[in-house]
Amino acid sequence: MRETGTALRGEDDTVDFSDLLWSVLAKWRTILCCGLILALLLGGYKGVGGLKKLGNEELVRAAQENYETARYDYRVMSDSLKSRISDITGEFERLREYEETSALYAIDPYNVHVRENSYYVDAGAGGESSAISVINAYKAVIEGVAMEELLSDAGAEASAAHAEARYDILQLYPHDELGVRDDTETRKPVGDGALKYGFIQIYTNKAGSTFSVMALGADAQQADKIMAAVDDAINSAKKGVSDSVHAHTVACVGSSQYRMVSQTLVEFHDYLQNRTAALNERRQEATDAYNGLKAPANPNLTPAGTIKSAVKYAVVGFVVGVILSTGFLAAAFLFKDTVSDPEDLTWRHGCPVLGVYAEGGKANAIDRAAAGHRGIPMDRTREDTDALTAVNIRQAADGAARILVAGTLGKERIAELCGRLTPLVCPAALIPGGDICTDADSAEALGSCDAVVFAEEIGVTAHGKLAGETERAARAGKPVLGFILTGRTRI
Repeated sequence: MRETGTALRGEDDTVDFSDLLWSVLAKWRTILCCGLILALLLGGYKGVGGLKKLGNEELVRAAQENYETARYDYRVMSDSLKSRISDITGEFERLREYEETSALYAIDPYNVHVRENSYYVDAGAGGESSAISVINAYKAVIEGVAMEELLSDAGAEASAAHAEARYDILQLYPHDELGVRDDTETRKPVGDGALKYGFIQIYTNKAGSTFSVMALGADAQQADKIMAAVDDAINSAKKGVSDSVHAHTVACVGSSQYRMVSQTLVEFHDYLQNRTAALNERRQEATDAYNGLKAPANPNLTPAGTIKSAVKYAVVGFVVGVILSTGFLAAAFLFKDTVSDPEDLTWRHGCPVLGVYAEGGKANAIDRAAAGHRGIPMDRTREDTDALTAVNIRQAADGAARILVAGTLGKERIAELCGRLTPLVCPAALIPGGDICTDADSAEALGSCDAVVFAEEIGVTAHGKLAGETERAARAGKPVLGFILTGRTRI
């Protein structure tokens, strides 16, 4: 058992943690008393203090008013944080859903497919100014197509409210001009929100009589589909624009398809990702603040509250008392130098234990378990122990006729022990003695005996004392046959 010990108690002495556990557990009465004492002290202190406060009506009223004020502030702050968390969560989920379902967001900004058509407007006698008015009318028509594309971004299953929410997300972005081909210096975007229309961009020629429409898509089929919708819208609006603005003709004079890198879409992707991360961070901060809110403590300045508070302090006191007493007992076990059990004695001094007597009367289950772990036979009768001890002495005597029984157990107890054992160890004779280091009669008897048996007490006799006794016997040339131990049930 000692070989498994891991805590050092001395240079050559280790502590088995099962020994430590049982040693502390055997002191359960002490632990319980310490817990109860501290529980009474803390609970009584809190109860007496509460009763004194109850006698001061002004103090009770002021404390209650402060509590009500603090509780109101707590509710206001709690509701505010919950509302903030809800709002942030709503916007966060809206952005996440847009990212997952948006066809515009699904376009790879580094591989944008573009279908671009150029249109020529001939306003006849109206000249360039009338052509610009016609182009602006067509701009409004094409913007309507762009809006329809945005509102159907998530497909036919998307609700109108959700589609409007996605359009709001786009409007939140500080829109910049989409990147186009190298000849962008000859054209300018119509309006100040190029990304606002997402899939469609409109450009006017500096001359004012032509305009170009760019349809953006994740692939060529999507770009062609959007451009087809633009063509249909322009053809359908010709008569209406002619009647309301100016008579004209409009024709597609060029069409091209290419791919490009859209810096604006790159920034748009970064914007949504950064905004999602920022919202998540803000939500976490608000959640931490909400979780960190602590409801104000009720002063409980009522008889029932005072009793409840006193009981709470008593429970805390009991737990603290148990912990402190357990720690103290564990430390005492680690630093003590007394005999703890038969195995400990044999291991430290190299002599066998000839007999172990249990003393102290009746014991409960905990006492029996602790004593059993320490090798103290609680269920063996004294007569059985006497017989076993006598057999061990006869076997160890090896012809010794006079055996001195000495030790720190005390002369009277040793004499009683020898009186019971002498008839059982014949033909050897047992000579009762005392402490051979301090008692002159016992020291003199040591010189006339053939061997020595030491009678000691578990938990009382120190190892240092035993070392002195065995050394004294060795100097006198008397062999030590072994030890007889007495163990208390309440160790």
